[in-house]
Amino acid sequence: MQRSHHVRYAVTVDRFTPPMQNPAVHAASIRFALFDLGFRPFYLLAALLATLNVPLWVAQWHGVVPQAGQLTGMAWHAHEMVFGFAAAVITGFLFTAARNWTGLPTPTGRRLAALAALWFAGRVVVLTGPGLFAAIVDGAFLPLVALSLWFPLKRSGNRNLFFVGLLLLFAAANLLFHLARLDVISLAPTMFAQGALFLVVIIVAVMSGRVTPGFTQNAI
Repeated sequence: MQRSHHVRYAVTVDRFTPPMQNPAVHAASIRFALFDLGFRPFYLLAALLATLNVPLWVAQWHGVVPQAGQLTGMAWHAHEMVFGFAAAVITGFLFTAARNWTGLPTPTGRRLAALAALWFAGRVVVLTGPGLFAAIVDGAFLPLVALSLWFPLKRSGNRNLFFVGLLLLFAAANLLFHLARLDVISLAPTMFAQGALFLVVIIVAVMSGRVTPGFTQNAI
């Protein structure tokens, strides 16, 4: 009876005792993995942008906080939700999905960190100005994302290569927004943000058409 009690106790202790780990494996398990996959930094940044910018815009709208930079509150809000928030989510998804579609790498590590830093810099300069510098910094992000996707999709001959074209159209709308902001084009900047929003709808619809059937098939 006493021996049976000791056996049960040993089994119980063993169940809650973590196994011995190789130091190298343990170090790898706790390393900084934010820039291992595209969705990790960009989904996080998009969430932070929405969390911080929406209250800031509401405060500007009601006159609690003075306007920053050269953009009016409405134009700034429209630009950041489309070319900031939506662009980050789309980038994170495509960088991650393209690896599965092609079996080839998309930006990770320092390259991914550099793109995330460029996106963040765009948010800062669009808010604070000056306008021309903001156009250069913010306008460089989407073309670089499109180029980063073009290499694996082209090398693999993947059918999703058209996403590169959609991203370039998205980048063109952003450039036109900045040109209108700088009075190079005599149109309202928000018109180009609205046009880009239609592109976002197209991109999301096509993404759903690619992803939903696969998940559904796996589930059933």
